[in-house]
Amino acid sequence: MARPKYPSDKQDQFMVRLPEGMRDRIADAADRNGRSMNAEIVARLEWTFGPADEEMLALHKRIEGIERERDEAVYKLQFKEKELQFTQKDLQTRREQLQDEAMEIAALRADLAKEAGRSDAFRSAIEILARHVKEGSDCADFSIEQIFDAIQKPKMGGE
Repeated sequence: MARPKYPSDKQDQFMVRLPEGMRDRIADAADRNGRSMNAEIVARLEWTFGPADEEMLALHKRIEGIERERDEAVYKLQFKEKELQFTQKDLQTRREQLQDEAMEIAALRADLAKEAGRSDAFRSAIEILARHVKEGSDCADFSIEQIFDAIQKPKMGGE
């Protein structure tokens, strides 16, 4: 037989009339659960009425804690989503900058190709000029390299 939950001086007694067969059902349930008939009846009444005020308060506190944790998790999730949005905007801005830079590089390459073409044309013109000068010159060792040297050498003071 299980010991009563409450000290004997604080227990209320209550006489109750049970329908026929109920006493046997209570006795069977008490045996299965390892309790006295009184403890079985009290346990079932407590289950029916729900937890005591202290238990309810503890449950409410636990629920509040869980809700607070949920709210914090939602806040953190929203914060991370905003960070992700900013990161995506930064990536888009950087992508646009890279596209602009790629367009500038393409334009510079086109300009460089034009300049290379001009350089080739300039070289051809100098070769023609050198040939004409050489043909009309008495100097047999005259060459295009001399013209290039003359173009590349800076003019000395006042000359």
